[in-house]
Order: sequence, then structure tokens, then C-alpha cells
Amino acid sequence: MTPGDTGLVRVAALARALTAAMSAASARLRRHFADPLLARVGDTCASSLLAAQLRRRTTVALDGVDRVFASEAVFDPATAQRTFTVLASDYPMAVLGPRVVALLEGRAPGVTTRPEHHTTTHIGAGADSLRSVEAIVLPHGFLFELPSVDLFADTWGLPGRPANPAVGDRLTMADVAAPPWVFTDNGPAAFIAAGRQLRLLGVAPWVQMVVESLLALPFFLRSVFAEAAESPTST
Repeated sequence: MTPGDTGLVRVAALARALTAAMSAASARLRRHFADPLLARVGDTCASSLLAAQLRRRTTVALDGVDRVFASEAVFDPATAQRTFTVLASDYPMAVLGPRVVALLEGRAPGVTTRPEHHTTTHIGAGADSLRSVEAIVLPHGFLFELPSVDLFADTWGLPGRPANPAVGDRLTMADVAAPPWVFTDNGPAAFIAAGRQLRLLGVAPWVQMVVESLLALPFFLRSVFAEAAESPTST
């Protein structure tokens, strides 16, 4: 790259730096990483594979730096002007969303919350996921040795067809193990608490479908019920 390259001129303008200074910084980076970083493609420039990786990692690092300098000795929600990014599944978003909106309107008018759907990668990364966000909403048992607060408590139920002749007055572990299940997570790092508890009790659920959306779960349950309607062991 030369000081007159269009791509470098644009980057220098965005960074509010002299083109010559940006050219020198670019040269140091190329020497350090032993990679061209930018390559001419026709009339434009394209990032190398390493540059694309560095861009993603740099974004996370800069977000962390922003949060460090945005820290306040005393947080005053009434005067704060910040955006808080929170990772959660769609279920706690639906449960907590209205309460958060009411709190912001009444106590923190300058604060913005940005809920984002967490993934199995976020859960597997553990504490590293918190480098680029303010919080992650998870049930107990996923992350350990991190500061936390209980937001709400809930229970889980087992839906079933009243006309099922295979289920008597009481539901047994055999009744639970026989029919198909729909899980929202089914992995070593990402799992549902009910499924983990069943396995600890010696029950291996027959997981027919995995859908990563609790709000969409009822629609998939209807599908499973319809497919298993002829089976005397469907619940």
C-alpha cells in the first residue's frame, strides 16, 4: 500500500490521522504479522484472511476498552448515558423484557439495553463471553465462580394427552423415558436443567427434535404430538 491508495486514505480519514502516519502504521503491522493484510483487487482493496480474523478480535478488544473507560465510581441510572448488551435466550427476554422497559422509563431514561440471543459458543466460552457484553442470563449450573444475581424462579411441567391409555393415575419414569421429547439444547455445555436432572435419575430421554427457541417450542410439541398420536406411549 502507498500513501495515495484510496483504501488507506479512507481509513486514515475514519481514524482522523494523517495518511502518512496511517501508511507507516500499516507497514509496521504487515511486518509484525508477516502478512500483507490488504491486497489490491481491481480498483479496491480486500482484507487477507488474517486481517479478517484480526478485525473480529480487535472489535471485541475495543469493546472491552470502551467499557473500562465508561466505568463510573458511582453509577447513577438517572443520568447515565450507556448501552448495556445482555445475552439471553428468548424465554427470559420475554419474561424480563416488560419489567426492564418499565424500569428504564421510570429510573434510567438515558440507558439502552440490547438483548442478544446467546449461543452454545457463548456458553462454552464461559467467562470469556463476558469480555464483550455486560451480562449473560442463564439457569444455575452453567457458569461457576462468577458474580451473579437471581432474577426470577420458575418451574417446568410435562404436557401430555389426557386420552393417552399408557399413562395411569401417576406418571412413572418409564412413562417419561418412552415418548419423544423436544429439547431447546442437548449438548455437554448447553443443556436444559430438566433434561440434566432426568439423566441424573437414570432416565435417558428420547430427544426427537432440538429447537433453540423456547417461544417456538409449543409449535414443535404440537408436531410431535401429531406424529405420535397413534402411539400408545406418546405423552
